[in-house]
Amino acid sequence: MDLPIRISDIGTPIYDDLTLSMDSYIDNNGNQIRYEVLKLENVLISVSRTNKIVRTDISGRDGSVFEFIGRDDKQISINGIIVGKNGERPVDRITELQTILDSIIAIQVSCKFLNQLGITDLIIDSYELPQQEGGYAYQQFSIKFYEYIPQEIRLTGV
Repeated sequence: MDLPIRISDIGTPIYDDLTLSMDSYIDNNGNQIRYEVLKLENVLISVSRTNKIVRTDISGRDGSVFEFIGRDDKQISINGIIVGKNGERPVDRITELQTILDSIIAIQVSCKFLNQLGITDLIIDSYELPQQEGGYAYQQFSIKFYEYIPQEIRLTGV
C-alpha cells in the first residue's frame, strides 16, 4: 500500500504533486521574466488524446471506410486550489502561478502521473482563475495544456 508523501494545507493526503520548474525567458516587450519552482499539491489532472482519422462514405455500402492518419497532441487539464495559511490570502503563490501562466515558453513539469505517461514539458493553452464568494483565503484555478515535444530540425548539405 502506498503511503502519502505528506498532508496538504487542507488536510488531505498527498500521494503526488505537480512541480512547475524554474526558468526564464524574454517577453514580447524585451523584458526578462524569471519564475521560480512552484509546487502545486491540491490538483486533479486529466490527460486526453484523440486520433486523426479520415472517414469516407462509399455509395451503396453500409458504414464508412476509416483511414488512420495519426494521433493528435495530448491535452492536459489541471484543476486545483492554492490555499493560504491561517485565513490569509496566498498572494505570493498566486502571483507565482500567474507569472508561469503568462509564460510564452514550454514549462517543465515533474509529476509521477504525467511522467509515467511520458509527459515532461507543457505549453499553456488557456487558464481560468475564478473568484469564489467567501473564498478569500484560497484561489481555485483551471489550466489547459498541450504536451510539448521539442522538435529538432537538421540541415544537411549546408
